[in-house]
Amino acid sequence: MKNPVKKLVGGARRAVYLVPRRPEFAQFEITNRCNLNCAMCPRTKFYKVKIADMPYEVYEQALNKLLPLRLATLTGWGEPLLHKRLYDMIRLARARGVPSVAITTNGVLLNDEHIENLLESGLTALRVSVDDLAEPGGAETAGHGGGAEIMNKVARLLERRKGASPQVALAVTISPENRADVFRLIDRAAGIGMDMVALMRLNDRFDESLKRYTFEEERQVCAEYESHAARAGIKIGTPRQMFDGIRSLLYRGGEKCPVTYDSVYVTTEGKITPCCALPKLVMGDILTQDIADIWNSEKFKRFRRDQRKVCAHCDLLDKRYKAR
Repeated sequence: MKNPVKKLVGGARRAVYLVPRRPEFAQFEITNRCNLNCAMCPRTKFYKVKIADMPYEVYEQALNKLLPLRLATLTGWGEPLLHKRLYDMIRLARARGVPSVAITTNGVLLNDEHIENLLESGLTALRVSVDDLAEPGGAETAGHGGGAEIMNKVARLLERRKGASPQVALAVTISPENRADVFRLIDRAAGIGMDMVALMRLNDRFDESLKRYTFEEERQVCAEYESHAARAGIKIGTPRQMFDGIRSLLYRGGEKCPVTYDSVYVTTEGKITPCCALPKLVMGDILTQDIADIWNSEKFKRFRRDQRKVCAHCDLLDKRYKAR
């Protein structure tokens, strides 16, 4: 159980953007290979990331230098189940005292062997990205399609799970084209015993042909999804919740992003950047530098000061995004 005083102090520090002395969360880009080529994904079209796996030795050295961490996420712009040493990486993080280790998968490769390894590795959080309930080969969205079969695989994993770990969440990118499917996905997730549903915006700045909701439409449909999830008996997170109420204070009026407040992104080569959406904005090299020196460098401080300029086109920073 979290210490309520510590939680209150942490929230106050975030509200005034008093940056911690070192990052507490790290996202490791363990691979940029993927078995899908989603229309909405900027991996190769926009970011043009180098297609490679992170060597285990790079991961181990980076992890050791970033410790202590509250959370290690082993997913970058690729499918983590493709990395041959994924489960060694998870076990190492847990053995080094990282309390929470998470991955996000598209679920296509989720066979019995992977299910067994995921359940036995010490993984604490599994997020599965599905954007429709189409059958394989059927009409699909711009994102993670073929969801009917993938949800069946998730159901098999949950049947074998002992206790409440790993927490299993469904990640859905919402758009006008999958509006009806999202209601069905919420029902399916609740029916098989998933722990929560996380709804995300469709980012269309990489492909102007993609259709997404206006800001006002998004608020309306999210409210409908929230009510539906409550009736289905499953926890849900939506963009509307993210930017409403006290949480909105963390964004400082669109000037600061809470993600970069206490987190770093580690590329396959061991470079440190502020965020997965800024894979080329290198702050330092964890293989040759100390994380404290990188985190407190003038370059990182300048990024925090000028974040609005650097991240102006990211609508995770600006709740009232401009629809095309």
